[in-house]
Formats: sequence, structure tokens, C-alpha cells
Amino acid sequence: MPDANDEIDNGPTDASPAGVRWNVADTLLLALLSLLALGLRLVGIGQWSFGVVEAETFRALTQPLFAGPDSFAASGQSTYPAVFLLLRSLLEIGALPGFTEGWIRLPFAFAGCLLVPSVALFARPQFGRGVACLSALVIAVHPGHIAASQTADPIVFAMTLAVFAGAALLGGKRRVAVILAVLAGACHPIGWLCGVGMLCAAATDRVVRKTPPWGWWLLLLLVIVLVPSLLDVVGMSLPLLAVIAVLIRPQLANGPNSLGLALATLGPLLVGGIWWLLGGIVVASASIATLAPLTVLASWAVVRFWRRLHEQHAQDEHRRWVMRLLMTAPAIMLLGELATAAFLYFAVFSGARPPWREVRNVVLAKAASGHQVEVIAARGCDVMRAYLRPRHWREPVTDSPSSLDPHPGMRVSPLPKDAVEAQQLLSLPDAMLVLQNDELRALQNSAAGRTLVGDFVVVEVWPSPQRSGDQSVYLLQRR
Repeated sequence: MPDANDEIDNGPTDASPAGVRWNVADTLLLALLSLLALGLRLVGIGQWSFGVVEAETFRALTQPLFAGPDSFAASGQSTYPAVFLLLRSLLEIGALPGFTEGWIRLPFAFAGCLLVPSVALFARPQFGRGVACLSALVIAVHPGHIAASQTADPIVFAMTLAVFAGAALLGGKRRVAVILAVLAGACHPIGWLCGVGMLCAAATDRVVRKTPPWGWWLLLLLVIVLVPSLLDVVGMSLPLLAVIAVLIRPQLANGPNSLGLALATLGPLLVGGIWWLLGGIVVASASIATLAPLTVLASWAVVRFWRRLHEQHAQDEHRRWVMRLLMTAPAIMLLGELATAAFLYFAVFSGARPPWREVRNVVLAKAASGHQVEVIAARGCDVMRAYLRPRHWREPVTDSPSSLDPHPGMRVSPLPKDAVEAQQLLSLPDAMLVLQNDELRALQNSAAGRTLVGDFVVVEVWPSPQRSGDQSVYLLQRR
């Protein structure tokens, strides 16, 4: 929490310096928060199974770099290659000893840890010491960011680079800021929005001060529409406090650029919303990309509340303890929600991903020697390929006579959307069907689906309750 002598918590005045020096105590606190963040991100980092996003990363790391239509250069990931090329280099030189869950996630954990000092460096010049320290603490313990840092998703690199770009611009290093923003875009498609958004948040708000009244109502409407999609990742307290921070901005003559931060939050959300409307795909990366600006806005609202009450009741000796408790209530609410969610993430939700590795173990145990096992999966197809056929993309099987299957006797195929193709695939004698709860229910609730899986029974179930719903995995075999 800030102290009473922190004179720039309401935002810098015209006489405030462009940058603020960090003293020994502040630097030590920031180092401790960074170590806390690193420790939390290393807990169970190799324990959780690969997720769907990580299967895409695994494919990008094992594909040939240049070798026709099945190469990395021909894949969609080649349009944002920075993180994949970095990991491939680390794997080639032996810095990462293998393709296991823990080793692949390790660079992402370090990149996530670096967001803690970067958000503090960004928040300090504009919002003051209290906001900087509280923002760093929130990022360090936020379960959504812990989960992202334990997932091999390039958005973690993009977000950290974007915030460093904003901090560099505030420090007067424009070329460095532009380079970092471009690197953020090279890490992830949403990274372009992150980079531009944080540069706007770091720039002067001379333009956004002239926003007409209807602009504020439009901003509030967008927040109301888009915030529900955030709740699974960022929780309820951060968006609520951030909205309060944006709404009080017009009351401040020389306040910091909170509207720029609001726009940095809405950019990724708009893209994620369009993605969802067009393809029906919930893009978790869009929510992760909002964490840094949301955290700074929410921390600013908390610190302003604390300072306002402190100024009004500093001389009230009779209710000092009551007022102290009231002043810290928003911070306690925010950190309490994050601590509870972090506990659930580690203890109940098992890293917020289904137990695909356990499915792999059972499939291997059931695979009879000399039989062609056909595993058919929907959403988890690439995950099962990464586990059951780890050289599937490194040595793709073609129609050439010289092409050899690196994993004979084990095939993994996606469940076709065409009913005729699906029926042909499911009619194979050793077919196994791997489905998640919603996928199985969708098949059972349609006449065509019941026909497809009519001969199959559930032989194993792996319960996986998550905050976003039931993600249990079912293994089905023919009767």
C-alpha cells in the first residue's frame, strides 16, 4: 500500500519529473515480488498435461523449418515466428534438454516473471510509487497470469515486450519502444495491439482529452459487453476497479492517461470478440493481453481511494482503526479474490487443463501388440498426437514408397465433420474415441451423433472441473 508522503499517486503534475528514481527499498521490494512471481510460476510447471495451445507450440517446434507444405514456414505460426524460433534455437543448442512439458514451458515462465518489473517501470512515472508496487504485486500473484506463464502460449512474451515498450517510451527511448512493440507483434498476432496500446497509454493524452461525451458512453458500453468474457481469466475485481478508474478520469485536470490504458485493454478484447463471433472460438490470449493495463487501472483506483480517505480523516483519532480497515478494503477484496483463485488453480483445477497425459497412458496400455490402433479425437487431436506420436510432424508420412511411419501401429485422426467420413473412420476395428464433456454431449443430443457412437461405450472418464465449466475427458471403445 502507498504511504501518506507519496505525492504523485494522483498522477504527475506539470512540475513532476518525467521519470522517478527507484531507491534501495523500492528496488528490493520489486526484486522480492519478481522472485515471488517466479516461484509461483515454477510450482507444478511440469506436472500439468499439455493443453490445446501447447500442442500447437509443440507442432511448431517439431516441424521441419523448410520442407514443403508440412513445414513450419508454411504453417500459420510462421506469421508470428519470434518465440518459436527462439525456442527452436534453445532446443538445438541444448539449453532446453527436451520436449517435455516442464522444459518447453520454462522460457514462458521467465517471460511471465519479467512482466512484474516491467509493469512497475511503466506505472511509476505516470501513477506513482503506490500504484507501481501494487500493480507488481497483483501481477505476481494473479492466477490468470500464472496459468498463462505455465502455458507455452507466445502471448506471454508479447505482453511483457509491449509493457517494456510503454516503459521505454515513458523514459524517452522512442526507438527502443518501437523496436519492442514490433517484437511484441512478431511474438503473437494480438501482440501488435498490445504494443500499440501500451505506446498509446504511455504517450500524452492531449488527443484523448478532447473525447466527446458520447465517446465515454461508448467506452462504457463496450466494457459492459466485453467484460463478461474476461471473468474466467481476470476475475471480477480487476474489471470493476478499472471501470471506476476510467470513469473518474474526466474529473482530474492533470490526471494520467487512464483512457489510453482503457483503449489498450479494449483493443485485444475487440479482436477476441470478433474471433469468437466469426469462428465460435474463445481466444484466451485476448484476455491475457488485457491483464497489464487492467492491473494498472485497478491499482490506481485502489490507491486513489486510499489517499482520498486518508486526506479526509487523517485527524480523526476516534475512528482511526475503522478508517484504516476501510481504506484497505478494496486492496483486501482484490488480493483476497486472487489468492482464492490461485489456490483453486493449483489444488482443484489441476493447472486449468484436462488430464490428456493420463489419457495417453491408458491408450498405450490398451494398445495390443500387432494391431493398428486408431485414436479419433476432436478438440484434443493435436494434444494426443503430441503424446502418442511425438515425431508426427518432424517426419510426416506421405504417399511416397520411401516414407516410413515413425510410429507404426498408432494413428491419431481428427473426428471428421462429414458424417460419412466419420462413419468410415469409426468403423475401424481398433478405433478409440477421445472426447471432452461438451463434445460427447453434443453427439448424444443429435440423431446423427447417436448413430455414429451407438456402438461405443465409455471405458474411462477423467473428471476435470474448471472455472469455465466441465472439461472432463472420455475414452470410448466399441462394445
